[in-house]
Amino acid sequence: MSCNQLYCPWVQDSRDPDHYVCLKCDRERYINQSNNLSMLLIVVAIALILALLVGCAGKQETSPIESPNHSSSVKF
Repeated sequence: MSCNQLYCPWVQDSRDPDHYVCLKCDRERYINQSNNLSMLLIVVAIALILALLVGCAGKQETSPIESPNHSSSVKF
């Protein structure tokens, strides 16, 4: 029997608190298990953000301020 996962009547396994089963379609879910793919995506996203921040900070170098005194270029 199939059902919509959004409306599955999930029940918790009495022997395993992280294991849930749908009463209608017998789908199984495990909560609190680490997913290696999602962890890898999070690490890559953080690394990209840090690389962009460091790259943008390096491009914003301050240019030397010219002094208003131009006496060296004026000839009398």
